[in-house]
Order: sequence, then C-alpha cells, then structure tokens
Amino acid sequence: MSPILNIAIRTVRSAGNFLSRYYDSFKIERKNIEDSAHYISREVTKLMSQTIHRFYPQHLILDRVYPNPSSREKAIQWIINPIDNITNFFNGFPYFSISVAVYIKGQIEIAVIYDPIRNELFSAKRGCGAQLNGYRLRIGSAYSLNGAILSLGIKIDSKNPPQSQYNYWRILKKLFKQYVHFRYTGSITLDLAYVAAGRLDGVFQICQDLYNLYSGGELIVRESGGLTTDFYGKQAYLSSGHIISGNSRVVKLILANVQK
Repeated sequence: MSPILNIAIRTVRSAGNFLSRYYDSFKIERKNIEDSAHYISREVTKLMSQTIHRFYPQHLILDRVYPNPSSREKAIQWIINPIDNITNFFNGFPYFSISVAVYIKGQIEIAVIYDPIRNELFSAKRGCGAQLNGYRLRIGSAYSLNGAILSLGIKIDSKNPPQSQYNYWRILKKLFKQYVHFRYTGSITLDLAYVAAGRLDGVFQICQDLYNLYSGGELIVRESGGLTTDFYGKQAYLSSGHIISGNSRVVKLILANVQK
C-alpha cells in the first residue's frame, strides 16, 4: 500500500472514531445547530490536519477556506472534508462520511471516503483500481434507465437561477416516465462511493457544493470503471456544480435526457 494512502486511511478512521462517539450522545436543540455544526467541523478538521502533518508536515491541507488545488503548487495538497452531510449527522440519519483527496500538481491521485457508521472504507489510487474494505470495486452493469436507481440532489438558494431549477424538475419528470427509482440522501460524497460499489446506478445532481465535489468520489468511480461528467458530457462539473455519474451506458442515457 502507498504510504500516503495509508496515512489517508488512518486520517479518516481517526476522524470517524471521533464522530461515532458523538453520534449517539450528541443532543442539540434546533436553535444551537449552527454553533454545534461549527464545533464538530472545527474539531474534526483539526484532528485530521494533525494526523496528516504528523507524517507530512511539508504538505498543504486545503479546506472550505481554500478548496481548489493548484497545479502551480509544488507541494502535495490534501483536501479534507470532515463531514458530509452534517444535517444527517445531527438528525440521527446514518448517511454521512469523512473524506480525504490527495492532489499532486493539481491532479487527484488518491481518494478515501469513510462511512463510520457502517465501518465501510472506500479508497482509490490513480491507475490501481478502487476498493471497499480491501475488496475490488466494479461499477454496476445497468444497461437502461428502466428500474435504475439514481441519486438526486439540488441545492436551492438565491444563487441558483430559477431557470436551472425549472429545467431540473423537467428532466426529473422525463426520467420518472422511464421508471427510474430516485434516492435523495443529502451526501453526494457517499453517493459517488455507492455508484462505484454498484449500489446506485447513477448520480444526477445540480448546483452542488463544489467543496464536496473535490472529495475524491470521482476518482473512486473512475477506478471502478465508471464515468463522471457535467451536463454537456465534459469534465467541467467542478466549475458548474452539475454532475452525472455512473457506468458509460447510464451516463449516456441521462445525458440524452438532459441535452434535449
């Protein structure tokens, strides 16, 4: 195993242990959720940063303040995501994850996504395949949208053009008529890992938080044999926040509905 991959795994497991201790005992009132979210994110980020810098003090660690890895930087860059989705965490909905993505010269080389509730660790190294708890992952074999399970997501706020939201619902209507089964989980990071594991047939999400898209899920999907694109079939999802992922057939079929 790569030394950096080994430390990435150690990093997410230590963070997962911290979150697991709080998951069953952390009780908050709705009015305190913002302060609690800030505390949890800060503490997990600090724990992850300490673990990484203990072994690689010269590497850069990027977070929400500076989430975009730069190819101009000579140092290896780590993007850490302490928890996706924190709302699920606080509501006792057991669908959230911790992730680490390692970029070298602006290109992702290592990705690790950890589900502490199920003790499932998804990992990938560029050119070496993807794994779940040490077992090789292969993308699902769905060949049509009829009966396919797709993860959905849309971040609705004042920054999103109303036309984008309107078009999204029009596309969903088309997919619904093709007997697609929808899931809305709230965590695109874990959704992408599930696509790589064949548990979901695809992802179709719009206006997502770009920070979560740097989590490494795309590399895990790719190394399992899948594809991830924007709504034009290109790789600009990190600038648009619009993402489609799955095996090549599913991606092509979703794109056909989007581009009409």
